[in-house]
Amino acid sequence: MWSLGQELEIKPSFKNSVNKRCIVLVNGFYEWKWLDPAGKEKEKYFIHLINENKPFALAGIYNIWKDKGSGKDLLTFSICTSAANELMSEIHNNKKRMPIVLDKIARESWLKEQNYKDFLYPVYDPKLEAILI
Repeated sequence: MWSLGQELEIKPSFKNSVNKRCIVLVNGFYEWKWLDPAGKEKEKYFIHLINENKPFALAGIYNIWKDKGSGKDLLTFSICTSAANELMSEIHNNKKRMPIVLDKIARESWLKEQNYKDFLYPVYDPKLEAILI
């Protein structure tokens, strides 16, 4: 699930998780490019760091929910998004947003509960590559 950074304090599903921060390590992620205004025709892209075959960090939030049927705790998370950089504006062209990619310094700030609004517009602009799938 993706959570729009600007909605973290508004949406009931996210507001209790604003200060429950996590890092989500990925090798890449998938996005759809809309080819028509309604989004009926799309192209799928795999996005990853250029020339690096190693995981990178995305900003996330988490929460623990009680399953009403089983009574078991369920750990859930959401990847937070921000305004898109140039590449992601071309691909995620219907909403112009992207996951918040964190460099080493930003990872520490994110986990230390720095104000999430500081992350809504990317300070760290990762060198990403998009591959049409």
